[in-house]
Amino acid sequence: MDKNKIIAYTIGLVMLIELIDGSALNTALPQIANDLHVNAITLKVAITVYLLALGLFIPASGDIR
Repeated sequence: MDKNKIIAYTIGLVMLIELIDGSALNTALPQIANDLHVNAITLKVAITVYLLALGLFIPASGDIR
């Protein structure tokens, strides 16, 4: 398998894992909010910030050598 296909499959796999991670967080959000005794809307802001940070730092970490 050539290098370009490996890179494409790796990027696709990382995007799939990130999609699953975001979906799992959103599914578990009401229970997490209940356990922490906070409003689910307040916690949703924290989850949004988390996902935005991942969106910024995952591509930036690809340049680290």
